[in-house]
Amino acid sequence: MLLLPVVIIILIFAGVIIILRKIFLSDTESAVNRLRQIDAEYEKKQQEIKQMYKDLERERESILTVTQEEVVKLKQQAQQEIENMRQQMLKDARTESDNIIAAARAREEDMRQKIYNETQAKIIEYAQKLLITAFSKEILKNLHKSLINDLIKQLDQMDISNIPGDIKEIKIVSAFALDEEREDIKFILTKLLKQDIEPKEEMDESLLAGVILYLGTFVIDASLSNYLTEATGKLKKDYQQ
Repeated sequence: MLLLPVVIIILIFAGVIIILRKIFLSDTESAVNRLRQIDAEYEKKQQEIKQMYKDLERERESILTVTQEEVVKLKQQAQQEIENMRQQMLKDARTESDNIIAAARAREEDMRQKIYNETQAKIIEYAQKLLITAFSKEILKNLHKSLINDLIKQLDQMDISNIPGDIKEIKIVSAFALDEEREDIKFILTKLLKQDIEPKEEMDESLLAGVILYLGTFVIDASLSNYLTEATGKLKKDYQQ
């Protein structure tokens, strides 16, 4: 009878142990499963992080590539703009230089022409004074008649087509008063123009000798002063050559 309680106690104790072991095994398996689940989730997160890192790295490289291309492009554009500006500045500088040189040459030419005109005028004036001083009035009168005779010969051989039509006025400007030369000139002009004429007459002693004949707008300068001017111009031309 004493054994029965002991057996019962042992059985109860064994049952408790079995129950506790079952509970322990159940909790352990649950914990292991949870750990496995956590480990799987960690692995998944780690893969996601790795993929994210790879994506970020690719994006960074893409951005760096685009940025480098933009930098190169901007640098090339800047260099091209600088070159364009340099070329434009050189062009403007050359244009300005050409303008300055052209203006200087124009001023030089104007000054040279002015000096030449003044020199020519002084030469003619000096030649006139020299002729007046060296030649007597009688000599100038003879030269005057000779120049008029040359003019008459020139008119006698002139082609009338060279003279503009519709002549409204004829004028003779003479270095000396006209005598018999007046009739000679009227005769040859009547023959040339085929009409009666009555020219106006003026005197201008600065001509020295000879006459200037005005047939409307057509002018024939047969004066000694004009020959001096032409001779001075020819001397200048010969000198320049």
